[in-house]
Parts: sequence; structure tokens; C-alpha cells
Amino acid sequence: MAKHEKRGTGSRRERQPGAHQARDSRGNARRGDTRRGTELPALDQAGQDAVAALLDGVGALAEHLRAAAPAGREQVVAALEPVVASPVAVQLGYADGLGTVRGPLATAAAEVANALGELAPDRDVAHMARRARHRLRSRDAVPTLALAPQVVPIGSATAETRAAPAREAMPARPPAVPAPAPKLVEAHASRTRETGEVSLVLAWQEGEEPAYVRGCVIDLNFWEAGVKGFALTEPRRRTRFLEDATTTIHREHPEAELVAITWATARRLLLAALDVNAWRGIESAADYRRHQGLVSARLLDIPDDEDARAAVAAEDASAARAGDRAFFTPDLDPDEVVGNWLGAWTFGDYGAAYDLLADDHPTRRAQTRDEYIAQRRQWADEARPASMRLTLVREQAQRASALWLPGATGGVAPGGRREIEAFWSITLRESPLGGAMEELPMASISSAVTGRHWYWTGHTLERDRSGAWRIARDRDESAASQALTPEELQKRIDEARASAERAAEIPANAPEDVVEDRLRQAVGSLASALHYDDALLAKLPLDETIYRAAFGDAMAVGNPERAAALLERMRGRFPGQARLAFDLGAAYFMVARQMGHQGNHLAERTWLERAVGAMTEAVEEERTPDHLQALAEVLVQQGHFTQAVTRLREALELDPGRAATHAELADVLIHEVGGENLDDTEVPAGTASTGGGPGTATTAEREARVREAASGALAELREAARLDNNLPGLYTRIGAVYEVLHQHDDARIAFEEAVRRDPTNAEAHYALGTQYLHVRAIAQALPHLEEAARIAPLAVPIRLSLAGAYAALERWREAERELDGVDDLQPGLPQVSELRALVARLKKRG
Repeated sequence: MAKHEKRGTGSRRERQPGAHQARDSRGNARRGDTRRGTELPALDQAGQDAVAALLDGVGALAEHLRAAAPAGREQVVAALEPVVASPVAVQLGYADGLGTVRGPLATAAAEVANALGELAPDRDVAHMARRARHRLRSRDAVPTLALAPQVVPIGSATAETRAAPAREAMPARPPAVPAPAPKLVEAHASRTRETGEVSLVLAWQEGEEPAYVRGCVIDLNFWEAGVKGFALTEPRRRTRFLEDATTTIHREHPEAELVAITWATARRLLLAALDVNAWRGIESAADYRRHQGLVSARLLDIPDDEDARAAVAAEDASAARAGDRAFFTPDLDPDEVVGNWLGAWTFGDYGAAYDLLADDHPTRRAQTRDEYIAQRRQWADEARPASMRLTLVREQAQRASALWLPGATGGVAPGGRREIEAFWSITLRESPLGGAMEELPMASISSAVTGRHWYWTGHTLERDRSGAWRIARDRDESAASQALTPEELQKRIDEARASAERAAEIPANAPEDVVEDRLRQAVGSLASALHYDDALLAKLPLDETIYRAAFGDAMAVGNPERAAALLERMRGRFPGQARLAFDLGAAYFMVARQMGHQGNHLAERTWLERAVGAMTEAVEEERTPDHLQALAEVLVQQGHFTQAVTRLREALELDPGRAATHAELADVLIHEVGGENLDDTEVPAGTASTGGGPGTATTAEREARVREAASGALAELREAARLDNNLPGLYTRIGAVYEVLHQHDDARIAFEEAVRRDPTNAEAHYALGTQYLHVRAIAQALPHLEEAARIAPLAVPIRLSLAGAYAALERWREAERELDGVDDLQPGLPQVSELRALVARLKKRG
């Protein structure tokens, strides 16, 4: 009976006015949630609005508390004034509401609840806040703010005074006591220094929980960007922060290793990156600037402490000796060391360049690391080295010096040394400061147009005490070759060319590694031949045959820009030759194509302009059909189709029997009305637009122009077929024109003829397959699309059409295979997503 009475009494008490009712984050009562201890008073609408307003400012209040904590307990109390100045009922509702905060603001709520639980004048409010802190902790939201303990002089307060309700008489605020400083508990750096980048992983323990930290990842770039990236986390578990940081670094450097560092080392690395920002005149990352005060206080500012000053001094002394060697990937091969040194030196990372030199390298004995960096930065400000291209780095088989014994090989020298040679080039402005830098070699040739200089250097590498390869000596092989006689130079040129020819004789079905090794041999042999060519030209500058042979070597090694530099020098020696202007224009055009394939479209446009200029000179010096057609082809690449049409018609006036010129004219006529013509500025009659240019004509007028151009193109192709019925690609072009004229049957017949004449023509197979797709003849389209994909496996449009054909035939696996292949070639194409969705719908329907 007593039990029933007790339970009944409890039920009545819960229904009494003022009994505890749990509330949500906006102060509204929640049902079905009762708690022991402090009871929440009922709030009117004004009170509920006040609680809601305070909860809306949780994030800002947490930031104020974190900023106030270093100044002492009194400043934290002052930051809480907006809360503790509210009525006690509002404070209670607010404290209870803190425990319900979830999501990104949960940690901020925990920070505020922690401060209220320790500092609230009203003990009921403090109790409610501590309970909210406990609820938030169960959701992994942990406060990190360490509050300084309250200092109470002996006899200043009795137990009765401390127990008195704070709302009746607030005790005097205690004197300010500095809060414990955040403690750096994790400090790591990535071993990626040879790439010009290092990531710092740092974490501080801010509160009493050692398992929770506030961390940051700082991406440093020593080539140009300085402090490249910065990410600061909310407090989280220490293990989770390290896992997330490691994952982030491995996205860019999959095999990067993290090594533990000290506070002083992290500070030095960050200061070095900031020094790059200052030198380059580039701002550090925006997120870093936003949190710069925090980083300065925790990492850059040296505490007024003897141990901290000693640590900084020791770090500076260590860096003067070893620099950043601890952060280079271990076990770099000798050729990788040389390649990394060239990259660091070219891109202005002179600290890394110094670190890759052996301790007894003459440069290290002559200069300190700081002196080395300062001198080369001064030179770089004047010379502006850029655009480094590394043709080849390999073990050296023969030095340029005449003292090198015939048949001697490079590789492992006595004492475990390695002899490495490098063929490379950079763009450069002349600077008198370069003469004081021992490592700056003599260019064997340079371009007056672009400022590119070509070099051939040799490097002796030795292992240091740690077993890592370092550069012990450097040699200027281009300068050494100048000491050879013309006869010796010609002999070495002949030997190098013969070696390249032998290496190029690759057996059929040779393994991939054998093919790669042979190609490296051929490129290396021709590269050395080119530098011997330059040395021979220095001795025999008026021998045009040497220039022509060197031009052939440059083109054989796939370096049209070097070939252009040779032709530029020839034009100075042999002026007035139209052939030289023509060859120069062709070389410029090939460089433009290379730039386009690399995605450097600004450079592509610059080189095309140079090509047009050289080809125009060739036409002016000697007006031949070949020169006119070559100029037209370059104008087409620029988008000047009307000018190209004019030049092609001029070529045909000189020689009407050129089948290739008729076919080229047909192509250009179609492009001229395709909406991409930079020369199309006329406004057709009858249009309302006054803007001019493409797109101003009415639809009917545009269609009439296209039909007229297609008819003219078809006439040119028929003439080309009459002159040379075996012209490559002729019938594919005819079929394409028929498609423009909407004569699809004629187009299909033309494509079938193209396939019959050349079964290896992927474009013809693709065009014929597409024709069959348009008329839903999938079974007939499929073999042509499959053959086109076999011949040209990297052609994305072909693979997409093949995937569509497989999907139409419900061959889902093959369709998905092709789509996966396209994703590998060109990720993110919307056509792939559309086809995947179509396949999914068709599979579901089936």
C-alpha cells in the first residue's frame, strides 16, 4: 500500500504547477521527459523568446569564450554576462537547451555549458549546465576550454557564504588567473620535400581531455605559393584527427610518410614558407590569414621561456647543417636526385637545391644555406627562370671531355659513385649575376624569340652517412664539348646517330620495358648529338649542311622548338631564303600543336601567330602553291577560315591540278559557315540585328549559306577525286558533306566506299556506324563501331557511340564496360551519366 501511495504522490507532484518539464532548444516544454534534481520553471512567451535568442548565439559566444580564456577567469566571466544577466528562469531554460544542440554547433554548446557549469553565479543554473555538458559529451561533443582555477584567499569565504543563493548576493569576482595554454601534442611533417611541398599536421590539447584535440593541416609550397592551404578542425578525438589528416595528404601524395617533428621544427618550416610568400609577393592561403592570430600565438611566437629559446636556437643550427633533408623521400635514385635538384633550382626552391648537395660540394663549402638562397633569389628576380623542360636524365656513358677514354661507361664508379647526365632547358633572361653562380652552365644554343636556353650537364653523386645519394660535383658538358676538335665532334655526332638508329630497331612484340629502354637510348643519343652539333656550329658557323643535319636531329627527337632556334640562327646567317621561312613556320606550327595537346592554349595561340608570320614571309619571298597552302592550314588553326579560303584559291590558281588542295578547300568551306569563323563579320540583309558577326542572320539565311558552302565543298571534292581517286580520307570527307546536305543515303554510300578503300580508317568506320545508328540499324552499326574502337581505343566519341549501341542491344555488361573506359579517359562527362541512367532504365524495364 505504501508503494501505491508513493507512486500516487509522485504522479500528483508531476502535475503540480512549476514541476520540472524538459524543454527543447528553443525553451518550449517537451513531453515525456522528466528529470531528478533542478526543476525548470514555466516560461511565458517572452521568456521562451529570450532563451531562443541566446541559443541562436551559441557559436558566437563560444568564440568569445575561447578568445577570453587566455586573459584569465575574470574575462571569461565577463564574456558570459549576456547569459548571467538574464532572469534565472531564462538561464535555466538556456542551460537545459544547450544539452539539446546537435550538429556543427554541438562543440560550441559544450564549450558554453562547460563555462556556465563552472562560473554561473546561480548554483541551479550551474548544475543544469553541467548536466547539459554531460549530455553533449555522450554525443562526442567535448569542451576544450581550460578554465583557470578560482583563487580564494584563506578566510575569505565560509561554507555558509558559499552555499548562500547567488541570486540574493553575487560574491566578488576572483582575481584573474591565466588559463593553461593549449598544449601541442601532435606535430608531424610529410616526407615530400623533393616535390617542393610539405604538409604540417599539428594538434593541440585545449582542455583537460587528452583524447580530444583541435588540429590543423598546413600545406606548404616552397616553389611559389608559400602557405598554400590551411584547414582548422573543431575539437575531435585525437585518433580520428590523425586518420583524417593522413587520408587528406595521401590524396595528393599516395606514398607520403609522416615523420614526427618538434614545435621548433614546425615553426621553422612555416616561417620558411611565409618567407616564400614575402619573396614572391603572393598572399598566403585565405584560411591561414583568417586564423593567423591563433597560429601565431600557438606556433610562431616564442614563449618567454629559456627552454623555448634554446629549442629555436638548436633548430636553426640544425637547419644550417642539414636543412630539410629529413623530409625528403628516402632512397631516391641518383637520376631522381638530379631531376629533383634541377626542378628545385629552376622553380626557386633554393633551400631544397642546397640540401641535395653533398656536404663536401664546393658550393656548400663556399656558402651557407642562407647565403646560397639569398644570392640565387637576387639572380632569379632579374633572370626570371621558368618553364623548365627535362628531356632526359640517365647514367652517363661518355663525357664530352676529350680526356674520356673510348669505350668507358658510366654507372657505378669507384667508391660507389654514380655519373649522371641531364639534358634540359629553361626560359631565361640574361643577368650579370649569373656569372657568380658556379652551377649555371653555358647554353649550347638559345632562342632569341622565346629566351629558351638548352643545357647539357653532368653530375657525380655519392652516398652520405645516411645512405642517401647527394650531388658531389657538377660538370658543364656543353662547355666541355667546345674543347673538342671539329673532327672529334663530327665523329661523336656520327656515333650518336648510329647508336640512335640501332636503338630504334625495336623487335616486334618486344616487352614494354624493352621498348621504353630502347626509346630512352635513342633520345639520349640524339640529345648528345644535338649538343655536339651546337659545338660544331660554333667552330664552323657558315656550314649550312651542319645546320640542316642538326635541324633533322631536333625534329627526330621531337623538339620542334629547338629546331626553330636553329632555323632562327640560320636566317641570321643566310637571309632571304624562302625555304628557311617556310621551315620556320612549320616548326612554329608543330610547337603550337604540342602546346595545344598539353592544354596550354595561350601558348598555342602565341606560337600560331608566329607560324602565320613566318609563313606569310615565305609567301612574300616565294609565292608557291606549297607556301600558300601551308599558310592556309595555319590560318585554319587560328579560326580565320575566310582568309584560308582566299589563300587556297590562290594556290589553285597557280596549280589547279593539286588534289590535296581541292580537298583542303572543301573542308575550309564547311568550317567557314560553321559559326566559328573569326573573319565572319558581315550582317546578312533582312536581319533585325545590328550587331554583326556570326549568329546575326535569320535561320533561313544561315541554312542557305550552309547549303551553298556544302555544294561548293562537294564540287571541290569531286574535282579532287577526278585528279587523285586514292587521296587518303577523300570519301570520308565526301560522306560528311552529304550529311550536311541531309543526303543520308549518299553519305552512307560514301562512307562504305571509304571503308572499302581503307579498312584501317577509324574515322570512316565510326562515320558509317553512326549512319546506321541514326536509322536504328543497330546490328549493322555495331561491327563498324567495334572496329573503330579497336583502331582508335582512346577516341571518346567512338567509345560513347559503342556504349549506346550495346545498350540498344541490351548487352548491359559491354555497355557498362565502355562507359567505365570513357570515365578512365575523361572523367566527369555528362554524356556518360546520361547513358548510365538510360542503361539503368532499360534494364529495369526489361
